[in-house]
Amino acid sequence: MSASAVATAEIYKCLDASGSFVFTDQPCNEGERRHDQEWISVQDEKRRAHEAALERGKGARKRGQVQLT
Repeated sequence: MSASAVATAEIYKCLDASGSFVFTDQPCNEGERRHDQEWISVQDEKRRAHEAALERGKGARKRGQVQLT
């Protein structure tokens, strides 16, 4: 029997200074991240995470719970 290892590292597609695409394992501000066979905008992902955090905060305040960070 043989076992195969599957790479699970994040892959980012970024633009370099000359306007060419570079693939890297380091996040970039204006790039995309590979997720489930598709590319997701890093900026959209950050915006969605921020909006979700705001919504969680609103829900906590409605219930009388205050979350301090």
